[in-house]
Amino acid sequence: MVTPYASPPAADDDAEPRSRWTVIGRGAVVAVIVGLTAMWIYAFFVDHGVPGRLENPVFPALADPVCQATQAEIDLLPRADQTPLAGERANVVDRGSDELDAMLDELRLLVPANRPETEAVTQWIEDWQIYVEDRRKYTVQLREDPMVRFAVTQSERDNRQVTRALDRFATINNMDACAIPDDLS
Repeated sequence: MVTPYASPPAADDDAEPRSRWTVIGRGAVVAVIVGLTAMWIYAFFVDHGVPGRLENPVFPALADPVCQATQAEIDLLPRADQTPLAGERANVVDRGSDELDAMLDELRLLVPANRPETEAVTQWIEDWQIYVEDRRKYTVQLREDPMVRFAVTQSERDNRQVTRALDRFATINNMDACAIPDDLS
């Protein structure tokens, strides 16, 4: 009797050579899998650093107390929304700006000497100076028009208000007291 199925091939018949394209295709698949695995390991487990974070923690450690003292002085002043008369409000904002100018003078003395950090801190202080100048322009306008609103200059680097860059740098470097005061709100 004949079976309808062929008998299994002998062990010698199983050694059929693979085509060159099959070997290349399997190698390419393995390479893609290894590459994707390496990419995800790099993405999740390698520290990439944070743009704007200072490598040396000395400046943030010295700057934060300076900013805290300034914030404390500004907190003693009435907030803008608690000063109904425009002239009085302008005087209070100017006093807060005077405190910020003094803070910037102190911070300039603390700028680190190493190049990448010098540039980052100097740029941050320059942005602070722009913010203080915006406050001063506001008080001049406020004395002429009690309905004027405070406006902040946009940064040329990222086309956003300088306050965003100031707050971001302060947050990234653990200088929470060096964030923008909320005396104008």
